[in-house]
Amino acid sequence: MKKARRAVLIVLLLAGVCASTVGAVLAQEVISVSPGKSETREFYLNDVFDASCLCPVQGYIVNSIGPQTPAGELTVGLSCKPTRTFTSQVRYSVLGVGVAISFTAFDPAQLFKFFYATGADPGAAVSQKVAIDANLGIFALIIKIDKIIGEVPEDMQLPIPFTLTLAVSEGTPPAEPAE
Repeated sequence: MKKARRAVLIVLLLAGVCASTVGAVLAQEVISVSPGKSETREFYLNDVFDASCLCPVQGYIVNSIGPQTPAGELTVGLSCKPTRTFTSQVRYSVLGVGVAISFTAFDPAQLFKFFYATGADPGAAVSQKVAIDANLGIFALIIKIDKIIGEVPEDMQLPIPFTLTLAVSEGTPPAEPAE
């Protein structure tokens, strides 16, 4: 019995540490995007992601609320524009986890949303679409540099600039109930 309690306490402690770490990372900015609108953010990352400290990353919490017109889908665009004079490649990724809640109907199968997209510079921007199809969508986004491939000279110009574009389309309003 004592071993079971100890195991539960360890799991709760680890969960608390993970939750506080994620909360600290994601507290950088909350972005509200109404259905039919878009938002753009520019930011910098100064190094390759280090799993031992879970840094450096750029985190956002994105929400979309549409009381009358629900949100259709969230489009996340990410591009990297390093200013450098060497031949190397920057690989980066965006991870998104969220929930979508409808005010009119509850569908547990459509509640949780997840996506992961990767990109590389030079190359096209990452673009990922995820269906919200609900009145309220809340997503946590984490953006990181996965690796830099090629020779990296000492005078490499860091940090590397990124542009994040978020757009939410208008969804289809629910049908009026028949009387």
